[in-house]
Amino acid sequence: MAIAVKNADEFALLLQQLIYELTECSTKFKIYCGLLYAENGQYRREIEQSPVFWTFTQRALLDSALICLCRIYDQESNALSLRNWLETAEQNPNFFMSPLNNVQLDADKDEAGQSNPNVKKLIIWRNNLFAHRGPKYILRGINPMEKEPLTNKEIEALIERALSILNKYFVLFRDTSASIDLFGDNDFEFVLGCIRLEMERRDSNLALIKAELATPLPK
Repeated sequence: MAIAVKNADEFALLLQQLIYELTECSTKFKIYCGLLYAENGQYRREIEQSPVFWTFTQRALLDSALICLCRIYDQESNALSLRNWLETAEQNPNFFMSPLNNVQLDADKDEAGQSNPNVKKLIIWRNNLFAHRGPKYILRGINPMEKEPLTNKEIEALIERALSILNKYFVLFRDTSASIDLFGDNDFEFVLGCIRLEMERRDSNLALIKAELATPLPK
């Protein structure tokens, strides 16, 4: 449903909020994927030193990213979401510097709605895990994430599709586009690097102690 706005400035505020939400979503998801890659790669030993901390950190990052994504693809009529923002654009073509293509706009609204199978699965997650717990799934012993799975590739595709759609209309609106790349989304590598240095120092000290213990005492 279209959102009531008085002018192009209010319309721009809605767009800026969606871009902010998408930036937060993308950054958290990148850090989550980076940690997952690190755990299965060169930093496995470092992460295994405190597995509970890193497990909950990864889970918190993924949950937070998905909550942001649920907001972007929210299907509630009173929410600021990608679909409702597109409906608002359709109702206010005079805000744009260039004319809108109504056929393309309809296709983009479909992409932002439940006719998109990945959006449909995301909304099931939203309605049964993130906004509230769905008792139907709990009583049946079913995890919505397992029954309606979204792969990391599909989550990434939803993020990229939302950015593509927003930038398409940002160009028509203000002749510019947005980037959601945030510098420092691999900062966790510095933390893991410090853990590695400390472990190497301890390994070195332990090796010296073992060498001393293995050395025969003088007679």
